[in-house]
Amino acid sequence: MPAPAARISSSSALAALLAQRPLIEISAVTERGWRLARQGLAPAHPTNLEDLARIHCGLHSARQLTPWVTLHARQSTASPALLRQSLIERRLLRLRCMRRTLHLVPQDLAPIVHSATLAQRIAPCRLALQRSGLSARLWSAVSDAVTLSLEDGELGYRDLEHEVIARVPRLIRRRDDCLAMVRLAIKTLWEEGALLVGDSSPSLHHEHRTFALTTQAAPGLDLNALTPRAATSQLLPLYLEGYGPASVRDFRWWSGIGLSDSLPAWEDLADHLVRVRIAERPHEELIALDRTISALLEGQWETLVDDGAAQVLAYEDPALKGYFATRWRYVDHAHQHRLFNTIGEARASLMLDGRVAAVWHWDRPSQSPRLEPLRPLRAGERDRLNTALSRVTGYLRSEPLLR
Repeated sequence: MPAPAARISSSSALAALLAQRPLIEISAVTERGWRLARQGLAPAHPTNLEDLARIHCGLHSARQLTPWVTLHARQSTASPALLRQSLIERRLLRLRCMRRTLHLVPQDLAPIVHSATLAQRIAPCRLALQRSGLSARLWSAVSDAVTLSLEDGELGYRDLEHEVIARVPRLIRRRDDCLAMVRLAIKTLWEEGALLVGDSSPSLHHEHRTFALTTQAAPGLDLNALTPRAATSQLLPLYLEGYGPASVRDFRWWSGIGLSDSLPAWEDLADHLVRVRIAERPHEELIALDRTISALLEGQWETLVDDGAAQVLAYEDPALKGYFATRWRYVDHAHQHRLFNTIGEARASLMLDGRVAAVWHWDRPSQSPRLEPLRPLRAGERDRLNTALSRVTGYLRSEPLLR
């Protein structure tokens, strides 16, 4: 049994701790094939919807089309109804978590991502309440009105607002910012875990947001069952399982959790970490879990890279959002600004052989995509990209545009 890792309190101490771990070297093409397979993007490695969400620690859903295109990229024959049913049955929950963005998360992971990221999400709510000048008694009255309004079942967002306003004291209703206070109460209760968000839309092109009490929508689920520290210590290995080899900065970017808050998690996991060096980038070292190293070293991952297929990735596809310091694995530095916008959002893209070759845009009025290559395309590459885009076009056009 190895001796417990020494306590760490700074980035330099963390670097020293990691430097003690074993080192392996792999090629860039091995890493690329491993990543394609691990994240469900290799045709020979399909997996079900909930497992896809579990591997990625949640599927991004801040943009309406994102989770649907994410599913199609990994299960091209799956019907949109599959995702709708998972949401209706609450097998996937729509939570704000990493970097305060919306994700679809399996129930078993929900307490982990919720508690690990709660501080970064609840702080803006508390600041807004402080600035409102609303007393604790009146704030409690607004919050109670939200809960009472949902006791008889799920409500659409606008219906919930109207119900709550009818229940709050007249003193609040006379305020010019009454609606803003009601919305803040709904948001705060959602961030705290008392409410769950749903979507009753029959089409992937539209959102009909609903709210329900967590106790009614997911009986037995306690989103606050873990302390933030315990949750972060569980989140880090889940991240490395799905995204490793990765860097410390990659995890900080992906999670939104500051280094001081994540240091105990690295410490807890230290004895199970392995350094990974990419042969073509000898000055960079990444981190992986020891339990994945044998599979990484023994698999024929290179064969998955040049299979002739192109992958169509969604806006904010979770595979692209998993990295920051090591975005070179997807695109050359000269093109990173075209793949990632100024706030770090990943544009919808197309991959060839595990690297991003183009971005694409969905034009809603014409229901058609627009292709924008990031580099000159070789013979046959444009055809591969257009073939992949035609498949996703048919998929998106299969769902109605509601009036």
